[in-house]
Amino acid sequence: MHSETDAEIRHLPLARELRSIKIPDGQGGTQPLVVSEREIAPNRLTPPDALPPNLDLPFSIIGVLFAIVLLVARRRRPLLYAILAVAYLIVAGFLGTVLLALWTLTTHFAAWQNANLLVFNPVAFVMVASAWRSRKGVASSGLARLLVAIQVGAAIVAVILHLLPGVIQQNLPWLLLSIPPWLAIGAGFWAGIKQRRAGLSQLAA
Repeated sequence: MHSETDAEIRHLPLARELRSIKIPDGQGGTQPLVVSEREIAPNRLTPPDALPPNLDLPFSIIGVLFAIVLLVARRRRPLLYAILAVAYLIVAGFLGTVLLALWTLTTHFAAWQNANLLVFNPVAFVMVASAWRSRKGVASSGLARLLVAIQVGAAIVAVILHLLPGVIQQNLPWLLLSIPPWLAIGAGFWAGIKQRRAGLSQLAA
């Protein structure tokens, strides 16, 4: 028998896959695995959509807006910039640590070789001190500038990997979310050293 609930169930991935399976019938042919269906308990939950939601646009908007706030705050509100940059670096470092632990310390195969490590990784923790010192106008350390340059390069590699044919992991939303803030933080780190050099030049003159 079929009811409105049955019609909803037919769209569930597991039910759809089971219905498509064929098994040998013992006479050289095949027959469907599911011969008949009967509702045992009514479904009280709304079935999920056939495809996951597309997060590309909302994540890209969030990433770009956060990057703009970082760039504006660096010039007008150094303390706010430092707080936001440090928060982002801590979150990126924490996520990267979790991803790295899942890859190296567990047998969770789906978490291995996660390309998101190119934009979220423990190296972000090393840049926290420089980001926090920026609230006082202190230029970023040479190590921090090198690391953020490497990080931006890794983000570019992540985009290239995503565009390659045959790539299984579809992580475009996370790239759109994370890359703009990295660019803004990188611009802040390198702009700080330029301002410092300009100040030294004026003093020398």
